[in-house]
Amino acid sequence: MVLGFHISFSPPSVEAVMHCLRHAVLPKIDLKARYPALKNSWLAYGLPETLVVDNGLEFHAEALEAAALGLGFRIEFGGKRKPFHKGAIERFLKTLNYNLIHKLPGTSFAKYWQRFDFDPLKTALITLEKLNEVIHRWILDVYSQKMHRGISEPPALRWQRESKMYAPELPACVDKLDIHFSQVAHRRVWHYGIQLHGDQFYQSSELQDLRRRYGEKLEVQVRFHNADMTQIHVQDPESEEYITVENTAPEEVRGMSATQYKWIRAYRKKMARTEERELSIAEAKAELRKLVSELFESKKLRDRTKGERMKDKETKTNEAQGTEKTLNLALEDELEDEMDFETAFA
Repeated sequence: MVLGFHISFSPPSVEAVMHCLRHAVLPKIDLKARYPALKNSWLAYGLPETLVVDNGLEFHAEALEAAALGLGFRIEFGGKRKPFHKGAIERFLKTLNYNLIHKLPGTSFAKYWQRFDFDPLKTALITLEKLNEVIHRWILDVYSQKMHRGISEPPALRWQRESKMYAPELPACVDKLDIHFSQVAHRRVWHYGIQLHGDQFYQSSELQDLRRRYGEKLEVQVRFHNADMTQIHVQDPESEEYITVENTAPEEVRGMSATQYKWIRAYRKKMARTEERELSIAEAKAELRKLVSELFESKKLRDRTKGERMKDKETKTNEAQGTEKTLNLALEDELEDEMDFETAFA
């Protein structure tokens, strides 16, 4: 039974693993409102006893180890280059790819001979939100309801029956789940607070209380989400409880991810070097948005121009083929006339 999933444009990362775990653990109670076409509910949720993973770098991260320690599950690594150690997962991914993903427009085929003359960018037309809806509907209304050869019944039916005997467990404090499923860093607490994401500062009276209690050289564990730069969570070294610390300039980064902010910082530095002007975060963000819009427009123009050139080429080709066909027909008529003349003469 599928517990959860996460899809994004980002490459494999700790952040993606945390999003997937959060989706797997929490009950999914709002799906019908989000996707009205769904016929079945997603019954599966709960904390794992064991998390089986491969040897990707994201699974060796401190953040995942901290989450396992805080929530009480263990991590089990499969053998290197031994996918059969997690065969059930590999088999499901194959079923998902062949029964759904490779049937969608814009898919990237697994076999090289299928990709030979196929350009997915020309056929891609599904949005990320629509892809999420399609996968939700396939998991809940198709895969979970079909007979599964491994367990000799539909997964949803098995989960429904077994969960009555062994109820899924949730964390003792669901409110703290976002902290457990966040990234980890270690920072020193200065008189101006904590510095993170390059040049972002976080400060609060509670944070300075920690510094006064434990000394000026205090180093703490910091938990944060790349998607939200407005606040962080700092662990008390003694009680191990977390305090929330706000960004000193939250309006500058509200609604901005750490990745986006990294691009903006790089753009600001580039402008300072080349044009000797100091840009604010808002100005750099606006200029980047304008630049991206111009690039999209120029790409549309190039695509349109290319399409017009291809159309002209196709027209000329058709005209040439038409002329050649006319000539061929004329030659055939002449040959037929000669044959008729020779036959008549004979």
